[in-house]
Amino acid sequence: MKFHLKHTIGIDSAFSPDAQFLFNTAPHLRLQAGKGWQVFEYVESTRNIIYARISFLIKGSEARSPMKAPFGSVEIYRKLTQKQVEEFVEQVEQQLRILAVKKIFIRHHPDCYDEKKPNVWRTCLRNLQFQQAIDITSIILVDGRSFEKKIKISERQKLHKAARVLTFERVNNIE
Repeated sequence: MKFHLKHTIGIDSAFSPDAQFLFNTAPHLRLQAGKGWQVFEYVESTRNIIYARISFLIKGSEARSPMKAPFGSVEIYRKLTQKQVEEFVEQVEQQLRILAVKKIFIRHHPDCYDEKKPNVWRTCLRNLQFQQAIDITSIILVDGRSFEKKIKISERQKLHKAARVLTFERVNNIE
């Protein structure tokens, strides 16, 4: 199979709607930033089928995927070999250099969200000498402070007032 890179400026024109995750849909990208998006799609040349896509918001010399969402990153829609994924990333990187991008930030979804597919993406980035800054497995922050100490005083007062009228059940350990 032969592939080519389709580069679209903006998310309004010819943006394929086949996103696997909400954070990669055009409406959600538009919520993060109205303009500045660059969309790269890896297209099989003869049948014109999209195999992979990544969207970056360009600000100055930085490209971010996504800009504000917990994750975004690449979506691989059909089976690609490790070599094909690496070719896609190299072509995207080349286009970003043309746009004067010097730093690329990618927040990929946790592996547990897509356990059935082998993680060619992570291996690809490692092979191409990308550096992993942080590994996020959950977007829920957990700390030892009690719920009541985390909320504002006014909200705490409302909670205590409601507790006089309503019944609350406190659950400590969920297994």
